[in-house]
Amino acid sequence: MNVGVATFIGNHLGKFKDMEMDERGCSWGATLRIRVSLNVNAPLKRALKITTPLGSEHLVSFTYERLPNFCYLCGRLGHIGKYCELAFCEGFVDPGNDTPYGPWLRAPAHKPSQNIAGDIGGKHYWDLGTSDRTTSR
Repeated sequence: MNVGVATFIGNHLGKFKDMEMDERGCSWGATLRIRVSLNVNAPLKRALKITTPLGSEHLVSFTYERLPNFCYLCGRLGHIGKYCELAFCEGFVDPGNDTPYGPWLRAPAHKPSQNIAGDIGGKHYWDLGTSDRTTSR
């Protein structure tokens, strides 16, 4: 996938910021990893149906990294089902485990599988899989 597709999908989710790509500006494989600014007051988006220029349709499912608590009833961040205002509405029927949102929206922790080397803007760089986490002993 290329930056155009990533931007389209990212802007469907929120506001596209960046994508993980190789030195040619492409992402390979079944997973496209993008960074997006989300409206935290809106429900999480679960999927998007995309039609290619040749007319074939594909359903793109989303998962989210570093996802905090969210409600499996309404899909919003910051509360869980038993505190959801939907649960207090007249006529509410508890869906049990058949909720529209669930733990499948959480992406597993991303760990680089190998060192990546490439050229950006004519400068050689190496990404050695560094982490933004720090530890103190």
